Amino acid sequence: MKSGKWFQNAGIASWWLRLLSLSCVIALVGCGGGGEKLVPMEGKATVNGQSLPEGIITLFQAEGKSLKSGNPTGSVGQDGSFKLMTGGKPGAPVGKFKVVLSPAPPASTATGGALVGDVAKSSKGPEKHVNPKYESLERTDLIVDVVSPPPAGGYELKFTK
Repeated sequence: MKSGKWFQNAGIASWWLRLLSLSCVIALVGCGGGGEKLVPMEGKATVNGQSLPEGIITLFQAEGKSLKSGNPTGSVGQDGSFKLMTGGKPGAPVGKFKVVLSPAPPASTATGGALVGDVAKSSKGPEKHVNPKYESLERTDLIVDVVSPPPAGGYELKFTK
């Protein structure tokens, strides 16, 4: 009779062992790389050969697929420099991307958000530095090929007026 109970207990133990093994496999697969591999995506944005003074760059996959970790995005500095981040991490996935340039948010004072400078005096809003086609995913014709390793000296995004 003892040998019969051992067989029953061995069957239950085997079942639990299989369940534990399956759980470990699922956990390892589920905790994979966390998305696409990112490579450095930084450089200079220009408009007609001059440094673009401001803006927000966002990349969208040229094939129209969405990225698991979000679209690479970053601000343009006054000297035209940019550094993109994807999902809060520096860099962008490898591939071909459409480049969309959004206007930089208007400057505001720390007291109440009133606009400062010429923007506050003008009813037209901030000056457009580039052709408006770059503000639209459907109309932009600027494509960048993010590669690994990135080009020496970074990427140059060339906008037109």
